[in-house]
Amino acid sequence: MQFRPLIVITLILIFGMLAFGQSIPLDSNNLPVNFKPNDSATVIIALEKSKGNSQKGEFETTEQYNNRIKNQAKLEGNKTVDDVFYFLYPAANLSKYDADAQEFTIEISTESYIKLDNSKLYPTVKEKYFSVELKEPIVRNDGTSSATNAYGARITVPKSSIFKQRLVFTNLKTVEGGEVTLLGDPKLVAKFSLPLAKAKDAKQNLALLYITKLVTPYFETKVDLQEATLTKPTEILKTSYYLVGSVIEIWVVDSGSGAILSKLKPLDGLFTNPISQTVLVAGKVIFNPKPEYPEKARAVRAAGAVRVEIEIDERGNVTSAKAVSGHTLLRAIAEETALKAKFTPSTKGGKPVKTTGVLVYNFVP
Repeated sequence: MQFRPLIVITLILIFGMLAFGQSIPLDSNNLPVNFKPNDSATVIIALEKSKGNSQKGEFETTEQYNNRIKNQAKLEGNKTVDDVFYFLYPAANLSKYDADAQEFTIEISTESYIKLDNSKLYPTVKEKYFSVELKEPIVRNDGTSSATNAYGARITVPKSSIFKQRLVFTNLKTVEGGEVTLLGDPKLVAKFSLPLAKAKDAKQNLALLYITKLVTPYFETKVDLQEATLTKPTEILKTSYYLVGSVIEIWVVDSGSGAILSKLKPLDGLFTNPISQTVLVAGKVIFNPKPEYPEKARAVRAAGAVRVEIEIDERGNVTSAKAVSGHTLLRAIAEETALKAKFTPSTKGGKPVKTTGVLVYNFVP
């Protein structure tokens, strides 16, 4: 994949300024010497300004509308929503080091982002995505506000505002083997080795680099008023600014040296939880035929479960099958059936690998 030029913005980092026209190849081991990331606030402001005339006109074709929206959202140096963006987020507080294993673990927490279907009388959940922080939330004290307590009396409570900048993953949809659960938001996990002698200094400079393409609607704002309660006697106005994107890769980098320490890559276009060089994501059964009941076994009413241990290659094919329990008259047909099963490839670090598993067949006379 080729990237368009990364344009200089105003955020100052120790790397200095990125030369015009420079980009970062995905096979890089180090960031460019003068690397400079994009500032999410700058991108959000530019996109917010472009929303004023975003409705499709009556005499405007879809192609004309799309081109107009793209041209409206221009940043410094004519950078547009078609370009690749590089967002850097400090990760020292997200990391833990295991001195015995000499290994870092970084957990990237996500937050649900619900897109509603407003075409119905009562809006329903249309899609569920997940988002990550692009900057630490800003908290502002806004004085006081009037509220009503549990007894109907008017009281004065503190009032504050919280401003968030977040990145929505439109391609973070499958977690823990493929199913998004409603029981909490997932965490992306990166694991990588680093010698003990280097780990302590590196920890303070750890950062996450989100390499991202923006996708429509590019930008969203959500406002939520949390009224004061007895347990939380503060009125809080939460404003969340979301950039909407498809994340190409996530890199763990040392912002001091520019070294790229780990790369999280999407699996089949989607980020899974977790995806790292050490975690195995097991394949799923896509074909598992029923075994035929052998006549010899039927004659003596042989029944019960037969447990078959299998080996699966990188393409998801069963290459060997051995029955380890069950009636002796049922084992051969169970092994024969298991060899016909088919799986999606298991992966480690996003790459297909060989794996083992167990299939159980229940025979009822």
